Amino acid sequence: MTTPTPIVDERAWQLQEQALRAAHVRRDEPDAAALADRRLLRALREPPLSPLPADFAAGVARLAAPAAATRTVDTRLERLLGAVLGIALGAAALAQGLEQGAEWLRILAEQASPLPPGTLRLGVALAACVGCSWLIGLLPRRQARRSLRH
Repeated sequence: MTTPTPIVDERAWQLQEQALRAAHVRRDEPDAAALADRRLLRALREPPLSPLPADFAAGVARLAAPAAATRTVDTRLERLLGAVLGIALGAAALAQGLEQGAEWLRILAEQASPLPPGTLRLGVALAACVGCSWLIGLLPRRQARRSLRH
């Protein structure tokens, strides 16, 4: 059994904990990592110097829009490769079915058991429920189309 590797670097964690304790005690440490951790801790505790403007997100979107508009992605190659892959998979499935289809059907026929009594009635009832639900779902769409026409 393998032991999971720790996600956190233990040494870095200890340095951060020391910086946290040192910030409370207010003693200076010559270690550069501890000083960096203390600066980070102080920056996270204090609020930002100036709040972002109200239209900051809109400004960023305005700056990003021209770059996104000039960049067009040509997906013809991906569509072609997808079609080729689909045709290849279909041909492989057809070849496999032709080669071993009779064997599969024989195995399925051996494994199939006769349906218990009443199964046909339950299947018809299920199909009727699904069909009624589908038809009822069509009614609001038809009424919406009629209201748009008039």
